[in-house]
Amino acid sequence: MIETLEDLERHLEAAVQLELSVIPPYLCALYTLQPGANEEVSQIIRSVVVEEMLHMILAANVLNAVDGRLRMTDPGFVPTYPTYLPDGNESFLVHLLPFSPEAVETFLKIEEPSYEPPPAAMESLAKTAAAKPPVPLRLAELGPYETVGDFYKAIIKGIEHLVDKLGEREVFQGNPERQIPPEIYYYAGGGQPIAVHDLRSAKAAMEQIVDQGEGETCSMYDGDGDLAHYFRFMEIKYGRRYEPGQRQGLALSLSEVPRGEPFPVSYEAVYPMLRDPRTGDYPAGELRQASLAVDAAYSHLIRQLQSAFDGRKDLLLPAVGTMFELKYKALELLKNPLPGQPGVNAGPAFEYVP
Repeated sequence: MIETLEDLERHLEAAVQLELSVIPPYLCALYTLQPGANEEVSQIIRSVVVEEMLHMILAANVLNAVDGRLRMTDPGFVPTYPTYLPDGNESFLVHLLPFSPEAVETFLKIEEPSYEPPPAAMESLAKTAAAKPPVPLRLAELGPYETVGDFYKAIIKGIEHLVDKLGEREVFQGNPERQIPPEIYYYAGGGQPIAVHDLRSAKAAMEQIVDQGEGETCSMYDGDGDLAHYFRFMEIKYGRRYEPGQRQGLALSLSEVPRGEPFPVSYEAVYPMLRDPRTGDYPAGELRQASLAVDAAYSHLIRQLQSAFDGRKDLLLPAVGTMFELKYKALELLKNPLPGQPGVNAGPAFEYVP
């Protein structure tokens, strides 16, 4: 429940952390696709990653609008994997995995729409884990929310409640120079940043995140007419497109499968990446250095984003170049078989290096 501006700021910082948390798992699935196969799968996952970057910007804009402070470079903000999402839902763990049926099922859990009661929960992976992964203490009290959509809808209600209670001028006191406007957004994808300065623009930013992830209420499509993330991953799961007219109303069943044109999905044409790699577990030498190079690029990207959200909007364009650098270094790492582990390759750990 969001009762104070401090509650709202904690939720919004968790929202940025949540968007950051899902990007590395999606990138692992994308990067492990070998050239010459899974072209449709690659396009779908890439489109989702681009929009998750947008969601991070939207959440940061709302946080800056209420004069909150984002601390992406603080210890514990960048997750280590496996991890729980910072919305308080501990019914499943998010792992770094190669493209696989397990990875796709995890993506469906992340993006699951909230306008239908979720199916009976699978036994929590936490019960079989040796220990729970750490949750940053300042975010641990949030939730639990059953879906990411529920989490964002709680933020929208919290903003409305605080505006009713305190007034718009008291809630939206942030420096407008820390807003990321649409004209300097360099990532090609659906939607665009919204400069936030009042209740209307804050709600529009939050609703865009929800719509792109799970679809507009009563529909599997977002406001731009694109399939929401959940249903894009359903297409991958079944290797078929949704038919153009396959829209659903309030009775939408999340088990409704695509019935349109099939496309090839191969779980064999994939680099067999190590599950939840850690840089420190690689043997000293070239392999560890290659993993450190990925971590260095990822850490540089985090610092660029932090500076951009602090008002250095000019750093967003260089961050695009860092994304490509990260990709190339990760692909080089993924080509390396692990010594003593037949059929297993190295993979990126996405660890933050201060």
